[in-house]
Amino acid sequence: MHLATLDILIIVAYFLVSLAIGIYMSRRAGRSTGDFFLGGRNLPWYIAGTSMVATTFAADTPLAVTELVAQKGISGNWLWWNMLFGGMLTVFFFARLWRRAKILTDAEFVSIRYAGKEASFLRGFRAVYIGIFMNIIVIAWVNLALVKILQVLFPEFLFFGSDHISFAGFHFSSHLLLTGSIMIFVALYSALSGLWGISLTDSFQFVIAMAGCIILAIVAVNHQEVGGIDNVKRALPEEVFNFVPSLEKGENQVTGVLQLSVLAFIAYIGVQWWASWYPGAEPGGGGYVAQRMMSARDEKHSLLATLWFQIAHFALRPWPWIVVALVALTVLAKAPDKEFLQERNPWLYALSEKASMDKDFKRKVSGFVVQEDNTAEQVKLADSDIQKVINQVNRETGKEYNSMYLSKVDYNAYYEKWENTTDPGRMFPKLMVRYLPAGLLGLLIAAFLAAYMSTIASQTNWGTSYIVNDLYRPFVKPKATEKYYVKVSRITTFLLMLLSLLLTSQLDKISTAWKIVLALSGGIGPVLILRWFWWRINAWSEISAMLAPYLIFPVLTYGMKLDLVGADFEKCLLIIVGWSSLVWLVVTFLTKPAPEEKLMDFYRKVHPGGIGWESISQKLPDVKSDTGYRYLFMNWILGCILVMASLFGFGKLIFKEYNMGIAFLVVAVISGFMIFKNLNKMGWEKMK
Repeated sequence: MHLATLDILIIVAYFLVSLAIGIYMSRRAGRSTGDFFLGGRNLPWYIAGTSMVATTFAADTPLAVTELVAQKGISGNWLWWNMLFGGMLTVFFFARLWRRAKILTDAEFVSIRYAGKEASFLRGFRAVYIGIFMNIIVIAWVNLALVKILQVLFPEFLFFGSDHISFAGFHFSSHLLLTGSIMIFVALYSALSGLWGISLTDSFQFVIAMAGCIILAIVAVNHQEVGGIDNVKRALPEEVFNFVPSLEKGENQVTGVLQLSVLAFIAYIGVQWWASWYPGAEPGGGGYVAQRMMSARDEKHSLLATLWFQIAHFALRPWPWIVVALVALTVLAKAPDKEFLQERNPWLYALSEKASMDKDFKRKVSGFVVQEDNTAEQVKLADSDIQKVINQVNRETGKEYNSMYLSKVDYNAYYEKWENTTDPGRMFPKLMVRYLPAGLLGLLIAAFLAAYMSTIASQTNWGTSYIVNDLYRPFVKPKATEKYYVKVSRITTFLLMLLSLLLTSQLDKISTAWKIVLALSGGIGPVLILRWFWWRINAWSEISAMLAPYLIFPVLTYGMKLDLVGADFEKCLLIIVGWSSLVWLVVTFLTKPAPEEKLMDFYRKVHPGGIGWESISQKLPDVKSDTGYRYLFMNWILGCILVMASLFGFGKLIFKEYNMGIAFLVVAVISGFMIFKNLNKMGWEKMK
């Protein structure tokens, strides 16, 4: 694909604006770590909230949603929509508390809530485990998504004339090298501007990313090849358009529509959102979401920022991606599943699998196709690499195919179908190339770059805050100047990106990583929630909850022979949550709580109220405790209704079911009105 001059100008303009914001904000960020990591705690709600949305809108997100819709219909999105319940809990119960704590990172919470060597260990361990280990995995995931997009857009791209570079066991493809170059640019403005600049850039990038995806959805669904949303509805099975999964036995093998078993329903809807830690959806808030809540101007702005995040994240963003996915299913060739393709023709399947991993092999094989009868003229294979693949399949199947005929169009058509079936996320960028004219294509490329860059900038700034504030400052050099720590932060930003790039070069795919993260953090959620509202939770509670899943993981995998990332995920998740909960409860009551003086200092600062702190609050009559929990619970329920009604309402309007769409939106408006009425009763003036 060759970009038009207009496309190039749009992409260059996008980079220049992003860099300009970074340079403009650089002086402000250099004053202190508070300015660098929290923007001076002065972000308005609409900037902080939009920055949260932009961070979760990574380059892989539209591709992941496309894959879910292709495999399980619209209802497949419940695999992440269920996290709304935990997110809305954060809005009303935790956003104000995070801002009130006046800490720099959520790992620093350990130092104001617990005491002793176990607290120091926990803080340092979280800094390493989450700030480095988990962080570079997330960045690597996002890198792989951009590489995949660039491979679709520029399949023959060479990096300064080279197809790849290898050294010291690391292999960097030309597309990964281009991704690395973009990472360096992100590191430059991220290291210059700190959180204020990142948040402003995030807002700009979010507008670009959403505008681009909306334009693609409109152009795609109205293209003459598609003929409008009515034709899309006629072309696909009715079940694909269900918003809610069926509660039946497993998945419908004909349509692929998500049908949850009772066990899966309990795991996803009843347990996952409160029991497991996951980046951007931590129970009680955490990570970069907590960072934005702590950076808000006051408690009111913190609450509103998080509420706007939930609305935009769940109700507004998905529909352009879902529409594009449905159009892709209508116009692009795809088999029911990869097993179907493999059974029909194992030789072509094997050739395609190897071609997807080797550019040179793909060029060789693109002119050949296995012929299953003798009706076409046959040509003896001249390429030994191709013959090796055929021979291997012959041995595995017990059949004999040793000749092929030239038919480039036939093989390319098969490969296209194979790719759409085995990796349906690629269909999203394919529609960009297929339908968008000059100018709009440049805008969509800029949109994907914006989605990628906003996530990378936030992940590195947040990860750096852990490393500097919770590892380097307390354990390595505790008495340096603020400007020195800012300098270390800027260097660390580049080092994090380098580590993530090295990790990316070693990964082919990490599509099951989210299941591993959810399962191996099962049970930590209740501790992260209760540590705010129950004085008895201590550092050992948190440590044991983090380590418990790793103790039972070998038992599940090797003893019980369960497939953690496959068919047994839901069962494993429930077992791990039950086991971890038992472990941390026993450990909590077998170990001493934090010293009373520490608990009293924490309560003076945060004063969360509730019966869990009654024994402490009674000793602090001068501290005014939070009240109105009945309103908070009401707002939590109303908030979930607000977002889900908005999500379904917009969807119904898109599919021209106007009466249902308007009815859902009316419910959303009523829910929003009741929320703000309850907040008025509690008193906005208290949120300062």
